[in-house]
Amino acid sequence: MIDLPLVHLYASQNAFTCALFPAEVSSLKHLRVLDVSSNSVASLSFAPNFDLPALQELEVSGNRLADLPDGLFQSRQLTVLLAADNALTEVPAQLHRLQNLKTANFGCNNIRSAGEVILKMPALERLVLAGNPLRDRTHLSMSLQELRLSLGRKFGRDGGAEEQEEPSNDTEQAVQARMQATEEEVSFF
Repeated sequence: MIDLPLVHLYASQNAFTCALFPAEVSSLKHLRVLDVSSNSVASLSFAPNFDLPALQELEVSGNRLADLPDGLFQSRQLTVLLAADNALTEVPAQLHRLQNLKTANFGCNNIRSAGEVILKMPALERLVLAGNPLRDRTHLSMSLQELRLSLGRKFGRDGGAEEQEEPSNDTEQAVQARMQATEEEVSFF
């Protein structure tokens, strides 16, 4: 197997199709930033266990990805995942394995539910789901904190809430909660 000594790879707006890396490239041990946005990539690799252990930022927006490779969820250092405008049908169930992920953009895919996985991601600060046909339309105007509370109720979990009551919309407590939620953001527009 081949291990390329790349640290940054910027290959956006090319005519790449199918898989980006051949099966012979099963690991990019030093790669920290990968940008292959605005291509026609259907898969990142033909290798079944494609490994990106040092990856910190992944930009794959504007491709034809129906899923993300299993090896991606071993990337413990990943903080930014931009996968908008692809063919994803769900927020990946393994996403919670990326415990350092702070920003996730899954806008303009075909995602119908935010998913329980959001509850397992305490480090997540920004989640973008804009342009998806979400079944639960009430999620469209929620902050990330409110989304976690809503999903927590739906799935019988606390949603990351710290023993606090959910404020009603017409109280001063609601205004304060909104101000605190500005650090955590969900974007649907």
